[in-house]
Amino acid sequence: MATLQMVSTAIETLVSNKETDTKETDTEETDTKETDVVDSGVLYSRSPSNGLIEPKDCETLHTLNHRLESDLKELPKLKRENKHLEAELRKSESMYEQERLTREMQETRLTELEQKLVSANSKTRNCQENLEVLQRKLNQIELERERDQRQKDQLKQKCLNTKEELEKVKYENDNNRKEKDRLQENLAQYKAELKQKTEELQSDKAKLTTANKELNNQRSVSVKLRQEIDRYETLLDQRHLRPRDQVDSGDIKDEEEVQQTETLSIENY
Repeated sequence: MATLQMVSTAIETLVSNKETDTKETDTEETDTKETDVVDSGVLYSRSPSNGLIEPKDCETLHTLNHRLESDLKELPKLKRENKHLEAELRKSESMYEQERLTREMQETRLTELEQKLVSANSKTRNCQENLEVLQRKLNQIELERERDQRQKDQLKQKCLNTKEELEKVKYENDNNRKEKDRLQENLAQYKAELKQKTEELQSDKAKLTTANKELNNQRSVSVKLRQEIDRYETLLDQRHLRPRDQVDSGDIKDEEEVQQTETLSIENY
């Protein structure tokens, strides 16, 4: 590209030089000071009046013409290359633009993703906080469940103890009922025996009453007999003058009989 620009500049310079008279050029060369320029082994001179670069001599011009012809031959190729390069440039620019758009889209997408990430992080923190709250609640619920389980176990144990006590009470009640039945049987038996004893006692009491009556009758009879005996003994004493000791022995026998009768009555009672 730099060579092509240099050739274009040289062509413009040559066209300008062809319009100028050669003699005038020689006069200007003698009147003004020229500045020599060397480019790729070719000697040029820069005119201080117009600043144009001109070849130094005819040989240089011939060399330039030859180079120009060679460059003109290369010009189509260079143009094709230039078109190809321009196409490549446009393609590159299109690709660059596409990449730029893609990059902008990616940056926009990245910004959106960053915003979403920030939002997600915020939601994550909120979820984490909610999770911690739920975890604390879950721990509290777990503690309450364990406490309820302990209470349930205690109630279950109390129920078992109560059941055992109930079984004991039931067993005791059965024993008490059996004992009550036995006592009732014994009581009935005792009542029957008591009734029998009472009847016997009533009978014995009646017998004793009868015996007492008989004893009283016997006593009354004994008293009467004793009175009769005393009376008869008095009469006998008066009649026969019986000794005193005989009378006493008879009286003693009568008293012993009375005592034996009273003792028998008491034993029967």
